[in-house]
Amino acid sequence: MKVSCMEQTLPHAAASVEELAHSFDEADHHTADLSDYRFDDWITLGVFWTMVVLVFLQFFTRYALNNSLAWTEELATNCLIALVFIGASTCVRKDRHIQVDLLYRYLPAPAARVLATLVDLIRLVFMAYLTYLVWTYIALVGDEKMTTLNWPKNVIYWLAFFGFAMMVVRAAQITWRNMKLGFSVLEKPQAYDGSEAGQLALLDLGPEGAVDNQDALGRFGQEEFARGHASVSGRRPSKWQIA
Repeated sequence: MKVSCMEQTLPHAAASVEELAHSFDEADHHTADLSDYRFDDWITLGVFWTMVVLVFLQFFTRYALNNSLAWTEELATNCLIALVFIGASTCVRKDRHIQVDLLYRYLPAPAARVLATLVDLIRLVFMAYLTYLVWTYIALVGDEKMTTLNWPKNVIYWLAFFGFAMMVVRAAQITWRNMKLGFSVLEKPQAYDGSEAGQLALLDLGPEGAVDNQDALGRFGQEEFARGHASVSGRRPSKWQIA
């Protein structure tokens, strides 16, 4: 006999007033953890909200007042440029850029470690070269003015240069960290997926050697994923956290 979806659905238990009050009380005592954010993250946030205000101002003046402020569009575009490149440094620090790790699943560990180190070094050199190109570009066109405002464009170019320079710094930090740990996100993506097992593995890894580190990660990964849960609250911050 077939049972309809409506018949299979169980009714939700109604929450009491005391339970609702308790949930709000817990929310009031919740503290936000901002320890993982760095100064370039806050600059990115400031540029983002500046862009949001400019876009809203353009929308309001165009459709509500029927008298659009032309300079808001240009400034919002320039903010987007700065937002992309400064925000990219955060992606480098958190290993959030697009990465293809298919090959590493089939390579032996020593070969994967050599290839991952080569990738880290190539990334570092490539970003350093891009930083140099932005520097030379500023020297060529840094004196140009904006179209709608008599402001120099080099302000935006310098923000982009800052983003590329921070990407070089973060790439160097990531390369050094991966060499100390003995693996990277390409070799052990489960350690960087935000799961509790991965966090436990990173917390307990030390500079004792690549083999011990990989064995520890594999041990924690198997045990924690098998249990399905683990508590990482109250643990010390990872010694490999990027400053």
